[in-house]
Amino acid sequence: MQRSSVPGEKRIQGNLLEFHLRMFATALRDAGYRDRAMCSKLGLLADLGLWLKGTGPVVTSHLEEHLLEDFVKHKQRMQQMHRGDSKTLQQFLAHLRRRGIVPDQKVIPDQSPSTDIVGRYSSICSRSAGSAQPRSSITCLSFVEKALSRTEPLGIKVARYRPDDKLLAS
Repeated sequence: MQRSSVPGEKRIQGNLLEFHLRMFATALRDAGYRDRAMCSKLGLLADLGLWLKGTGPVVTSHLEEHLLEDFVKHKQRMQQMHRGDSKTLQQFLAHLRRRGIVPDQKVIPDQSPSTDIVGRYSSICSRSAGSAQPRSSITCLSFVEKALSRTEPLGIKVARYRPDDKLLAS
């Protein structure tokens, strides 16, 4: 079986991530990336493979954001991070997820007090928006003022909100 020629072939050969890097190279080529950009991206990812090998046994399916963040910190300590490297790492992880090699990121719902307040405020305002009563905005504001006064002991500082604030209305 003859291997396809990819930019940075020598750095990829024998790498822990070799198979995945070749698949990623094909995806990059199909997306119209030039050899120089591909070589840069694949070189970074080859470094990731070497770093992973040095950290101990790693299964590709366990590649997650926290490992990429650790790798970025390592590269920063070595002063080897370049513009676009973080994006390349995220692009590679997204590629692995699309292929089903790495599971989708588990979303942990934000359960902070401020998120709860915003959620309650949005809910009340959306229910009040259909009302023809002019007091609906006043009701929303008084609710928020009361709710925000409860956050002060928690050390949460919140700017003054209006019913038409985009953050709260969405």
